[in-house]
Amino acid sequence: MRIGVVGTSYWTESVHGKAAAGSADWELTTVYGRDAEKAAVLAGKLGCAPTTDFDELLGAVDALVFAVPPDVQAPLALRAAAAGKHLLLEKPLALDRAQGAELVQAISTAGVASLVFFTLRWVPSTSAWLDETRDRGGWESGRFEQLVHLPGAFLEASPWRAEHGALWDVGPHALSALERVLGPVLAVTAVRGVRDHVVLVLRHAGDTTSTAELTLTAPEGVRRVGFRFVGATGEAVPDAAVTTFTADVASAAALAALADQARTGRREGPDAAYGLHVVDVLAAAQRSLASGAAETV
Repeated sequence: MRIGVVGTSYWTESVHGKAAAGSADWELTTVYGRDAEKAAVLAGKLGCAPTTDFDELLGAVDALVFAVPPDVQAPLALRAAAAGKHLLLEKPLALDRAQGAELVQAISTAGVASLVFFTLRWVPSTSAWLDETRDRGGWESGRFEQLVHLPGAFLEASPWRAEHGALWDVGPHALSALERVLGPVLAVTAVRGVRDHVVLVLRHAGDTTSTAELTLTAPEGVRRVGFRFVGATGEAVPDAAVTTFTADVASAAALAALADQARTGRREGPDAAYGLHVVDVLAAAQRSLASGAAETV
């Protein structure tokens, strides 16, 4: 099956493009970018053809993998779904609920496969640990933290990330891990700290709770990334072997799952509908930051 990549960023080259080029399931045919020079350079590195014409891209592939900002992704993915293309989408699915819902409906109408790249859910060791932890049961609470310092130049080159901060950038990763074990979030209370620092208190189905502490602008040198769960039998904390990974390995696993779904018609895993649920939780957190109160999802 033929696949194309949308975007010309470092993430395209080092993660999704690299994984697609090395896939046994997919033939990487095309790189799409709005900048012809960047598309040509990246296509040369990945061994495929460049294009700046999205319709030309759609005619050359059976599936697309996205590595562009969410406000760019949503309208392009809508066109791709309508054209019957399978989709590996980046998180968050969209920044606007209505746009995300329109995409989910288009995917459903077309009957194509869709998966969202919540990285932790595609790292084989991490995904297996989350599933094993969930299956043990008895968990009462969870905690996720991602406190990191991203250089100013990086954020300047990613305007959507600079504007929306850790809530929308790494919040989806927190939810994908916490909900995998504790179930769907029903309500959220959010408190903002300095810069983009935000703390979420989440109420899950079954009266379990979790917290997430997130920032992309921690003081330089600070790096705290991890998650844990607490229950009647004690505490579950993954060791380094579970959480050490490179993102291209996760992308390879996601692409293999997309190929399986494209071939078999099975639909499972974190799809666009789940991606829309995550958008709903993030939107509720955004409302909570403004109201100072708990908001339902």
